[in-house]
Amino acid sequence: MKERSPGLDLVRTLAVLCVLVTHAIAYTGVMDASPASPVWCVYLVLRFAAMAGVPLFLLLSGYLCCDKKFGRTYYGGGISVVLSYLLIAAAVVILCTVSGLQKYTVWGGISGILNFTAHGYAWYVEMYLGLFLLIPFLNLIFEGLQTGRNRLILIITLAILTLLPPTLESFRVGGVSLDITADYWRAVYPLTYYFIGAYLRKHPPKLSRLVRIGLAVLATVLPCLLCYIYTVRDGAYAWYMMNGFASVTAAMTGVAYFLLLYDWPVRTGFLRGVAKEISVCSFEMYLFSFITDQGMLRVLDHLGIARHSARLVLLVIGSFAASYAASRVLRLMTVPLVKWIRGKCRI
Repeated sequence: MKERSPGLDLVRTLAVLCVLVTHAIAYTGVMDASPASPVWCVYLVLRFAAMAGVPLFLLLSGYLCCDKKFGRTYYGGGISVVLSYLLIAAAVVILCTVSGLQKYTVWGGISGILNFTAHGYAWYVEMYLGLFLLIPFLNLIFEGLQTGRNRLILIITLAILTLLPPTLESFRVGGVSLDITADYWRAVYPLTYYFIGAYLRKHPPKLSRLVRIGLAVLATVLPCLLCYIYTVRDGAYAWYMMNGFASVTAAMTGVAYFLLLYDWPVRTGFLRGVAKEISVCSFEMYLFSFITDQGMLRVLDHLGIARHSARLVLLVIGSFAASYAASRVLRLMTVPLVKWIRGKCRI
């Protein structure tokens, strides 16, 4: 988009915050403490709200890239993604080796970076690079369908292939999950989110702000209610209920939050500035958060902070602030370097 949209900056800010909360919930183990208690229910809401992080990033890709065309200029846009990943993954390898968290040989570190195993959160980069290469061709498919009806049929078809199987598997009958649909294509769920984002760009729904808020609340409450019911039934945290980014409820939450924020008229200059700052650093923040998460966990252990709620809040705040600061420093080097590379290569 030629003009910066503060609403989209809010979406990207929420996405990176959701990712950090998702990781913090996993690290602190808050979901395993006192299942079905009042405080556990608060964690449950946070957990399912935070599941929107990855869907939001993918919806943004579809919304912003649905007009991209095949060519050198387009592929040159991937240089910044690759460069940031290589530098941050190299920092991970070095820090892991120095701290003793994991020892890497020179070749082990290089191979770990290139095959995306050295960085704990690199799965998203590996997935996104593939999506990035496909985007011009995905756009040809989307444009070729021409009508909103045909495009909606494509999305429904992909949803049946990618979102329905893991959703049905959440439900169990007689101790056996409802694994009753073909699930070979479930791993391509990023395409589903991409096309939903593209659809929202080409066919924006006309919904009032009140309706959007209601949808966001409903999309958050529904998986929480299902998980609570199964947790009470099992007597233990029903982690399998709507688990993962490929569930229908995660898609509902991501779309609802996106619709709530993407065109929000942010009139406060300070809020616009903060959202923009975090938005431009969001990718690097995601990558740096693997380092900052590990560092903050060690700090919390050193300080003897054992309470789950305190660890969760401090981990999110500390990792968010540290990853933003590191990202800002890194971009002082990568932004001019990427411009230089693209200028030399004329892309």
